[in-house]
Amino acid sequence: MTEKQEVRKKALQVRDSLSTELQRERSKQIAEQIRQSERYQRATIILSYAAFRSEVNTEEINKQALADGKALYLPKTYSQEKRMRFFLVEDMGQLISGYQGILEPQETKDVEAVWKQHNVPKEEVLMLMPGVAFDEAGNRMGYGGGYYDRYLTQYGGRIISVLLAYEEQMTQEIPTEPCDVQPELIVTQRGCRKQGKLIGGM
Repeated sequence: MTEKQEVRKKALQVRDSLSTELQRERSKQIAEQIRQSERYQRATIILSYAAFRSEVNTEEINKQALADGKALYLPKTYSQEKRMRFFLVEDMGQLISGYQGILEPQETKDVEAVWKQHNVPKEEVLMLMPGVAFDEAGNRMGYGGGYYDRYLTQYGGRIISVLLAYEEQMTQEIPTEPCDVQPELIVTQRGCRKQGKLIGGM
């Protein structure tokens, strides 16, 4: 097992060990920070996700985005192509089980098509992303597929990327590779971090 795999294994054990009640409480605290933030208020497009297992739950945020009239897009994973695409979601009840059993949108309107037609300012596109761990320098660790890294390498200039994580997921150092892309911000129940440092509100 490589060092990175060992860090991932331990981080998943820590995240999974949080009680369901604690995960729910932490997720609500994180959701409230997002909703009250200036970046959320300014956003017209939200790229979010449907939480899987012990990830920070996004159900409240996603429903709020729809209620606020924002365009909500969730990812669909194409494992053979090793890529993600974000499709418009207008009703959370329309999600279907997809890659690894994760709830995914149906192939409707792709956010990439919107970008081709309109010059949407970066400040109006907020990406909320899951992760396994983050470190003191602000690096993110995912599940090892590199889907978010590839997406941000291609479209990061159009997006404000935010990792949602429990404070308990913080580790001292994550082994990084040149292809790894840091999220611009990390939000935990303690507050917002930029490059690993707490900066208060988002």
